[in-house]
Amino acid sequence: MRRPLVGFCFAEAFGILLAHYGLIRFQHLCMICAGVFFVIRGRGKKQWILCMTVLLLLGFARTEMQSRTPVYLPGCEDRVVRLSGVVTKVEVKEYCLALTLAADQGGLVDEVPVEIREKVLIRLDLKPGEYAVAFPYGLAGRRVICTGRISCPESVRNPGGFDYRLYLRGKGIHTLCNVSRYRFQVLDAEKPLLHGLSLRKGAFLNAADEQMSPEGFSLLAGLLFGEKSYIREDVYEGFRNNGMGHIFAVSGLHVGLLYGVLLKLTRGRRRDISLLLMLTVILTYAALANFSISVLRASAMAVTAMLASPLRRRYDLTSAASAAALVLMTARPLQLFDSGFQLSFVAAYSLGVVMPFVQLKIKELADRRRKAWISSVGSVLGPCAVVQVAMAPLLAYHFLLFAPVGFLINPPALLLAGLLLPVGLLMFLLSLASGVACWFGTMGVFLSEVMFSALAGMAEGLASVLLRLSALARAIPGGGMCPAPPLGLLLLFYVIFFLYFSEIGFILMRRGKRKVFALLATFCLTSAVVLPFACGLTASLIPWRYHTPLVTFLDVGQGDCIHIRDGKINILVDGGGSFYSNVGTKILEPYLLKNGITGIDLAFITHADLDHRKGIQELSQRMAIDTLVLSDPYKEDPEAFDDILRRDTVYVSQGDFLAVGSRLSFRILSPEKQVPEGLNDNGLSLVMMLNHSGLDILLTGDLEKAGESNLKNIPTCDILKVAHHGSAGSTSPDFLNAASPAYAAISCGKNNIHGHPAPAVIELLEKSGIIFGRTDQWGALCLRSISPDRFLIENAARKVCWDIKRKDPE
Repeated sequence: MRRPLVGFCFAEAFGILLAHYGLIRFQHLCMICAGVFFVIRGRGKKQWILCMTVLLLLGFARTEMQSRTPVYLPGCEDRVVRLSGVVTKVEVKEYCLALTLAADQGGLVDEVPVEIREKVLIRLDLKPGEYAVAFPYGLAGRRVICTGRISCPESVRNPGGFDYRLYLRGKGIHTLCNVSRYRFQVLDAEKPLLHGLSLRKGAFLNAADEQMSPEGFSLLAGLLFGEKSYIREDVYEGFRNNGMGHIFAVSGLHVGLLYGVLLKLTRGRRRDISLLLMLTVILTYAALANFSISVLRASAMAVTAMLASPLRRRYDLTSAASAAALVLMTARPLQLFDSGFQLSFVAAYSLGVVMPFVQLKIKELADRRRKAWISSVGSVLGPCAVVQVAMAPLLAYHFLLFAPVGFLINPPALLLAGLLLPVGLLMFLLSLASGVACWFGTMGVFLSEVMFSALAGMAEGLASVLLRLSALARAIPGGGMCPAPPLGLLLLFYVIFFLYFSEIGFILMRRGKRKVFALLATFCLTSAVVLPFACGLTASLIPWRYHTPLVTFLDVGQGDCIHIRDGKINILVDGGGSFYSNVGTKILEPYLLKNGITGIDLAFITHADLDHRKGIQELSQRMAIDTLVLSDPYKEDPEAFDDILRRDTVYVSQGDFLAVGSRLSFRILSPEKQVPEGLNDNGLSLVMMLNHSGLDILLTGDLEKAGESNLKNIPTCDILKVAHHGSAGSTSPDFLNAASPAYAAISCGKNNIHGHPAPAVIELLEKSGIIFGRTDQWGALCLRSISPDRFLIENAARKVCWDIKRKDPE
């Protein structure tokens, strides 16, 4: 088998998937693998199958071990603990310092501490501007003692959302700890090498900050070390939307350039000394870049390239990438689900698999036209184009971004980055040599400062051109946010993409083994379709279908938002809203795009409270809303909703009936056309009975008890949206008995200041025997399926599921 490491890599990845999604028990997997062993043993040419079997078991076992490793701190959730440990990583964030602490001692403040071995993400309440640039980096490698409140990272809060818990578990972190600066004590350095490197990095960043403008410094820090926190949010968003954000992820570009420089510097030197020097420099740079996944992958591949020559082996990019993936997945299996891991290795595999084909075509074109410049230009543009084509679907899936302008703008951007990077590295080397310059007296210090200032000026100029290039790209239409492709379609693309350009496909076709190639292609395509379905990531074997729930009570914090879907029809009832964040941009738009939705057909706003209307208003600036539906009393104040962009407005009142498609209808129960004067906004709430495929869902807005008592002939329902986030002023016993729901959904924010839901409402639901779900505890509540006598609701993370029998089956 050519390139067996590729097969080994995919075998281990498959084992990780089997364990993570619980598709098979370990005992059963061992029995299957034992059967494979007895069938294959003794067949020399098939030994690679045994190796794949072993690595499949290894991936499964390592994932199980990581998930079952006993940890102490998650049991202290929402309690104050005292921790002691060594800081291994420092990240500057907008509102805090994020410190990765390798804790070796901890416990509740009023108890005797115990020995532990856990990683904790410390959020220290220090904001940029409250300390010198160099300060945070002096913490790395030092022991600290701190006291703070423990919390567990959030899992998926809305369908298709980011799983922060899984992301941190991939880094070996299970808990967060919010720490005040006044309860944070710094002791001596226990990892002097890490501490020294981090100190030099901080000193360099401090010196660069003094010499450069804020914009130039932020781009240099981001490009050189991946420190994106210094870049203004609007600037970074501009780079991301233009397809240029990857230059701030320390990866093959950075390590490759460094490796190329080292090769030239060590040419003609002793091989062992050269190898040791290159290993030291590359590993040091990886440490300065916080050992991110992309830099670890690139460093591992560079080390493989270094070792190839002394070991008298041919370096193969695809095999080197596979070897790096095997090492990283074995160390931390859950890194497989990290978008950075996936993007980094897709880029590497695309260069290894597709570039030989592209280079051949470029050479053929150059020979045919007899133009040498075609080869020169193709050698520069070819890799850029290949990597962008390969990464575009994955970027759209994870980050909802598609930037056609990136194909034009990336070559000059990479050229500028390739110039700025060595200038930054020279500045860093000069900052390291500043201590040595003191030995040569005043003249040495003067020359060092002059050279550093000159390089800082060069870096400033290059950064300025890079910013102008980004501004130019922003002026070109056609890029930005886009809907995510369905997972099945994404996998199909990569199967076809890599099969088409793969060497194995070419060899099989040249040898006339078309049936073998057809079997291989059929197996790969079938796996791409079946695997998401088997993992529960989609409800259909049709790869271009989205896994969007029928009705979703979204988690928008302290507010209401309900998404209703029927085929291509998409309806929102309220949109949440907050004084402190843009719910429309940060929650609603990503949720809708992740589920393939680019426009809203109907948007109901039950009443004018900020936590119901503001999210719709923010969303309307980013996504088309066809029709806005309001209660009839708001006709008297039409300007109240003028800031919401829409094509049409419809006013409804008690007795109106709206049929939408063949399976959706809304019956308006309140308010009446004429309402008493002085009635507050809660009293004007739209109360509607939604019927979806025969299932009745009573939507109540912020209806209060007085409004409940005024409702005529309260209908029974299958699902009740508990009014006013479960406040004590709503949901009377009489109303609940009349509605008689089988399930109640409470939409409220976690740890909200209002104390919603009220204990009295929870007690009433429990006494009434009504199953209920809360968005503050479980995230979004998703109605997945409806049958004549049952319906299924689960939370967004699919950790909680309610299979509920309908009270009044049709």
